[in-house]
Amino acid sequence: MLQNVINSIIDAENEAEVIVKDATVEAKESFLKAKTDSEKMIKDNSKEVKESYRQIVAEANELADKEYDKIIADGSVEAEKLLNDSQEQINDAAKFIAGRLLEKYGNS
Repeated sequence: MLQNVINSIIDAENEAEVIVKDATVEAKESFLKAKTDSEKMIKDNSKEVKESYRQIVAEANELADKEYDKIIADGSVEAEKLLNDSQEQINDAAKFIAGRLLEKYGNS
């Protein structure tokens, strides 16, 4: 009877060792799988973030180019208007000066 109890205890200890070893191996495998999976997720998410970033930059550049073109077009129109106004003022000033000179010195 005592031998049976001792044998049962020894069997239970052996079984416990096997269970602990199996659990340790399983835990290591689970850890490695989780680590691998998380690294893959990080890599995949990194690719998605980089692609989103590229798209955002491309859209921002496109909007900036359109705004730049609009500003240049508006500036060209304003510059043309200023040039025309300046030409008219120069012509008016030249006529005024010529008229004053003619008044003062006549057709001599």
